[in-house]
Order: sequence, then C-alpha cells, then structure tokens
Amino acid sequence: MSLHATEVADHLGHDLIRYRRRRFWRPGLGDWPISLRARRTRRSTRLAPAAVPVILLLTLCVLYCTLSRRRQEGPPSQAAVAPRRHRLRKPEDPQVKAPVLEALPILPISGAPIDAEDYAPVAKENVTVLLPVDIGSYMHLPSLLAPFFIITHRPGEIIVAAPYSLLDEVKSVVQATLLTLRDANVPLQVLAWQEELSAREGCLHVAARSTKQYVLLLDEKGSHDIDSETLMSLLTPNALPWPVGPRGVSFSPTNVSCTAHTSGEYWPVAFLLPPFIVPTSLLRDVEVAIRMNDFRIWFSLGERVTRLTGATFGGLSRSPSIAPANLAPPDWCRIAEQHVLDPGTGGLPNPRQSVFQRYRSFETRRARGSTDLPIRIVVATLEDLLAFAFTICRMASRGSSLRIYVLEGPPHATGTTRSISAGGCHMHYDGSDGSTPTIDQLQRWLSHYCQATSIVLHTLSQEIDTLLLGLMRIYAATSASSMIWLPQEDLSTSGWMAELTSEELQSWQLPHVELSVITNNRPASLQRLLTSLQKASYYGDLPLLTISLEETADSETLRIAQNFDWPLAGAQLRHRVVHGGLLPAVVEAWYPYSNDSYGLLLEDDVEVSPMFYAWIKFAILRYRYGEGREDTSRLFGVSLYQAKHVELRPEGRRPFQAQALFANSSIRYPHTPYLSQVPCSWGAVFFPEHWREFHAYLSLRLSDRGRALPIDIVPDIRSNKWSKSWKRYFIEMSYLRGYVMLYPNYDHFVSLSTNHLELGEHRHEIPDRILTKKKAQFQVPLMGVDTSDYGVNVLDLPQGTLPAWRDLPVVDLLGNIASLELLKWRGAYRHEEVTECTRLLTLAEPSTHDATELLCFYDDDQEDD
Repeated sequence: MSLHATEVADHLGHDLIRYRRRRFWRPGLGDWPISLRARRTRRSTRLAPAAVPVILLLTLCVLYCTLSRRRQEGPPSQAAVAPRRHRLRKPEDPQVKAPVLEALPILPISGAPIDAEDYAPVAKENVTVLLPVDIGSYMHLPSLLAPFFIITHRPGEIIVAAPYSLLDEVKSVVQATLLTLRDANVPLQVLAWQEELSAREGCLHVAARSTKQYVLLLDEKGSHDIDSETLMSLLTPNALPWPVGPRGVSFSPTNVSCTAHTSGEYWPVAFLLPPFIVPTSLLRDVEVAIRMNDFRIWFSLGERVTRLTGATFGGLSRSPSIAPANLAPPDWCRIAEQHVLDPGTGGLPNPRQSVFQRYRSFETRRARGSTDLPIRIVVATLEDLLAFAFTICRMASRGSSLRIYVLEGPPHATGTTRSISAGGCHMHYDGSDGSTPTIDQLQRWLSHYCQATSIVLHTLSQEIDTLLLGLMRIYAATSASSMIWLPQEDLSTSGWMAELTSEELQSWQLPHVELSVITNNRPASLQRLLTSLQKASYYGDLPLLTISLEETADSETLRIAQNFDWPLAGAQLRHRVVHGGLLPAVVEAWYPYSNDSYGLLLEDDVEVSPMFYAWIKFAILRYRYGEGREDTSRLFGVSLYQAKHVELRPEGRRPFQAQALFANSSIRYPHTPYLSQVPCSWGAVFFPEHWREFHAYLSLRLSDRGRALPIDIVPDIRSNKWSKSWKRYFIEMSYLRGYVMLYPNYDHFVSLSTNHLELGEHRHEIPDRILTKKKAQFQVPLMGVDTSDYGVNVLDLPQGTLPAWRDLPVVDLLGNIASLELLKWRGAYRHEEVTECTRLLTLAEPSTHDATELLCFYDDDQEDD
C-alpha cells in the first residue's frame, strides 16, 4: 500500500486512520500539523446530555493552557526546530528473514503421466540397438548378441561400440559369433570411440552416428537383466520425442526416488539409466556437450534433454509389468544414487539448488511464452574453438541449442561434421570441404541454420574478414538475430557469458558504458589506473574514455593524459579553468545521454582488475535487461570494490565482512553478492535514471533553501559532517528513496577494483607507519584474468551465476541485514518528518526518479500560481 494515499491502513491497530494536511495559523500552532479523525465501530451507548458541556469546557481549558505556554516561550528558533511528529505509528523493524529459497519438491516438477496414444508406433526397421563392450565384457558377445537374432521383432541395425584399443579383438569375436548364428540377417557393425572419451560418453558418441530414427541404448549387460516383455516394448516404441525406459530416477536434496515397474504408463523422471530408447535426432543435439564425467553421464544426459526440449523432465519411465507390493529397491537404483549423490561430501545431493532453480526458470519462461533462442557460433580457426570451448560447453550444459562453424579447420566430406573434445565436453562442428570458396560454404551454412531468430557469436576479424562479416550481417538482419563479436584474446575468459539468458544476450549491444577518470596532480597514480584499464577485457565493446583534469593538474599529469592511447572508442580530455574541488569533479565527470548509458567513475588512486568489465556487463545485463527487470528500479549502480568497513556509524568506522554477517544470519550462500544503500567511490558504475535524479537533487540541496534545512535528512550518520563530499548527498537520496547498489562478495575480499589510499583532497600528510596500516585495512586483492592469487574467478557465485533479484541479501547504511521494503518505509517516513512536502513518497515500483518530490521546494510557487 502506498503512503501517497490519503487513507492509510494502520496495520498495528484495528481502526482506519484518516489523515490529511491542513493549513493552520502558523504563529500559533506551527507549520502543517496533521489532523486525525478515527472512524471507530458505532456503539449502542450514547453520552448523557449533561456530560457535553463538561467535555467542551475541558477542551477549551486545554487549548487556553497550550496557547499561553507558547506565547511565554516565544516563536521557535531555526536551530531548535525538531522533526515533525506523526501520529501514524512508525513501522517497526521487521524480523528480516534471510532470503532462503522455498522448499524443494521431488524432481521432476511435472509429475502427471504422459499420454502416448497420439504418437504413432515406430517401425522395427527404424530402431538401432547399441551394445557397448569393454575389456571385461567383449568376450561375452555371443550371449549378448544372440537374443536380438532370435526374437520376433528384430531391430533394423545393431552397433557394437568399443574403445579404439579393443577394436580388432571385438571385430574378431563378432565375426566368430555371426558364423555360429543360423539366421544372422540383422545388419551389424562395430564402431570405436575416440580414446580421449570416457566409456559412457563414447557410447553416446557412437549412438549419435546411427542412421535410424531411434536408438536403444543398452549397458554392458545387454538384455540379460531385462525381461522379455520389457525388451519387446523397447524394440517397438511409440514415436515420443523424449527418452523412454523402465529405469527412471527422480530426486530431491535429501533422497533419490527410483521409479521402476510403473504399470505401463509413461511417467516423467529427472533422468534414465540404460536400457532406454531415444530419438537419434535428439541424441545428436544432446551429445554435443555432455559433460566429460563418466560417473554422472546419465544425470547429465537428463539435464541436456530437459533444456533442449523445454520440458521439466529428462525422460519417461515405463515398464509393461506391474511391481509387486513392498518390492525392495533394485540394484540399478544404487547406481542411480551414485549419479545424484556427491561422494566425499557426506551424501549431499550433487545437483543441489541449481537444478531446481533451472527447472523453475523453465516453467517461468514457458508461462511467459519466452523460449531460449538457438546459438550459432562462427570461429575463424580451430584454435579459437579450443579457446572458446569452456564457454561453449557451459552454454550447452545449460540447454542452449548450438551449431558451430570453423572457417579454417581441416577439410572434410560434405554433409559430415567433425568433433573435438575440450573444455569439459565433446563438440561437433561444421566447416569447409575444400571444394568451393569459403564464402559460398558459409552462405549455405547460414541459410540452413540462421533463417530463424538466433544469437550469432563470431570471432571474425573486423579488418580481414570484411566480406564474410557483411554476409553474416545480412543474415542476422533478415532473421532479426543478434550478432556478437568476441576478440580472440577474450575467448578464454568469456565463461560468464554462458550464464546469460537469451533475453540478456539479445540485449548485448544495448548498454553503453562510459569510463570517466577523475585526476588532479598524481601522475603516477593516473598512469597506474590507465595501464590497468588497458589490460582489461572488453569482449568486443568499445567504451568511451573521458579524463577530467582539475585546474591545478601538474604538467606531468597533463602529459600522461594527452599521450594516452585508447584505440577502442577514443578518449577525450576535460580541463577545468577554475578550481572546483572533488565534489563537482565527480558529479560533472559524466552525464547520461540515454537510459542505456552507464557511467563508471574512477578516481586516479583506484586500480581495476582485468575482469572488471565482465563483472559490470554481467550485472547490467542480468538486472537491467533480464527477467524481472521491472522490479529493479531501485538499483542505482554496481560496485567494483568489496567493502571491508562500515564507515557511516556515529561511533566511527568499523570492520565489515559480508560473508560472516550472512553466515550468522543463516543465508544459504554467504558468498552471494548483496545490495547496500552505500554508494561506492572506489570504482563503481552508476545507472542513468538515478544519476540524473542525483544531479537534480544536488541542485536543490545546494540551493539556499536546501542548505537551510534545519535538521539532518539521514539521522545519526557520519556522512552528515562531509560537507564537501558528493557521497553525503547521494546517501541522502538513496536513504529517502530506498535505493541500493550491488556489491561483489568473493572469498578473501577479492575485488574488481582496489584503492591505494594516496594523499589527495580528503587525505593529507600522515606518518608513513599510519599510512601503511591504513592501506592494509582498505586495499583488497584484484581478480586476475583466469583466477586471482586466491583462486577466485567471476563465476565463483551461488550456483555459478548471479542470483535472481529476489534472492539478493540487503544491507542498510550501518551494515545491518534489512529488506528492500524496510528501506523504502524508512525513507518515506523520514521524508515526511524533515520536508515540507504536501505529497508523500510512493512505495510502489518503479521509482519515479523525480528529485523535486524529495524536497518539494516548488510546491508553494505552484500553489501561488
């Protein structure tokens, strides 16, 4: 409910309190008191007529005494003015609970059986049986193969999959077996998988090469532990688009559920264990990026199926037989538990919260009618593909549909794909066959895979591959696809991009970050900052750099600024002719030109991490352009620096460690990023709407009427004494509005920027011993390109990604756990106390970003007009 309303529901009582502001005689009763009228339940009893004169007489006596006392005291002085008091009770601080996610169901979420009547039967000629063998089972091939030659419904093809090292031995055994069979008229071939693949991953890789519509995947036991009725149902399936088998697995964080013998119905499960039958087309897409982890290959397969199909399950469990009552869990169920439980962690479920989050995300997107777009990747060389492998594999594991084209790879036959294992997965890619020009083959590939809307990532050189880039731009424009260029040197550190949704990737080109450097007379500091900016990765973006120099800047600082080479979008210099100080230097360093313009403010004693831009871009795309962006209007920026102190407490600066605070508050992930009302001045990007509002607020606040405010806007806080600091006024605005900034929270205080605490306008000469001690208190380690000295990288986040907005913890100005609702109530209440506004601040979303409603200096002028 909004405080703008003229009727406010007092949740702490039972009465509806009506209040409104009325003008009274100012000298007598003061300015703008609140008149209250309580509407209560009508009662049956009435006052006696004789009591009315008595009540009126008592009321007149109270008014006379009040006026007499005020005449004796005289008019109140400006310094003695106290905050106006409400009769509306101030909301008490709620018992803020840590943002713990809701209870988790058994996976999959959609548990109703699937009706298979609408799916036609698959002809037996369209089924391939894949039998994997290893060093311990290939000698048993005669007994493993025999059942498929004697049953009535013989498959259309049998493939024996073996490691390359056993290929010759397996072929010899197969040939001997075929000689002993009387009616060996089923096509049979022996295929080997690459040595670098695990056994189960190699099995999937071979299965994807089948020419039939469906593949029946067996394990090393073949059909020995499958009853005849189940085997017949697997060889005569319906044409369902999901894997189907008798051994389904579902799970929660605390237990595993094995759904064997399900009375003939198709039940959704999280994943299946062999035997199961799967569409070959789905298997080809799934197999592209199955995790190279033999231990959990089937769990990984279920995840991939879930993401690619958009369903909330990874397969369907079905068996024609009915289970007896109280049947003990079968042996394969123990294998299923090993796939889900993480060894060495006390039996905790390996997927943990991330799996459930993804399933919920699928259901949310499906309810909103949004789907993941396919991703098309064009790389110049095979080396680029290897450098980009980690990102590609991570994208695939999150459900993206991928197609890859390598321009300068080794030639291969037309219509075939090559594969390579790297980055934790097995990737297929297309490329030139060497018979026709590259541009013709790329055009055919684009016409086949880029007709529909998609995300196109490429590494082509802007100078060398001009014709190819022009061709790609044409296809991207005609299909309304988003095209993203990544420089070769940034491919190895682009893993965070895999965590972006289709919606966020589509907005890649929208945000424009401008870098604003503020400097005076510290040339060595300026050089260090500029050098760190040069070493950073910008992932194809071209940020503009502005260097703002104070009037007192020395000649060496001027020389460094003028000679600095910034080839991205160019650099510009600004030089003051009148000394302004740090407040105007910061505030006037940047002003947004649109709502997609973002300003990174850097004082010259700051140094940035090579990964700072990845953190900024990741956060902006997630919270400004991603799902739920309509709820984030009170987020005013993103800090690069991880706070080690709370600097605003009245008693002075105090150490602060967010991870310890969150752990003590039972927050699920103590290393989660968090929201704070404190603006960071040691490297932070600010958002356009809030920075415009701050400019307007600062103009009002520094006017004569603004300076004459009789009381502090934010109560009991150290920044009230910072008369020359822009942060004082930004803190006021963020307090009144309930605004927050996103802060990193990596282990060991690893940050994207640090401050070297050098002498300047706010820090003067102090002994070296004290300065060294202070630097140790405030300097933090910078995140490296791959990992920092502490082994920390950008993706060391809860579940490996930036949390949803609702899951971010909130910290107030004093470093206490709070909530966004509480911050908004505090600001609105204080606003009514200290200002003369006739209107109250709204608590609704989004924020109005109108600074005039914070101080309302123009209300009287408008009323006079």
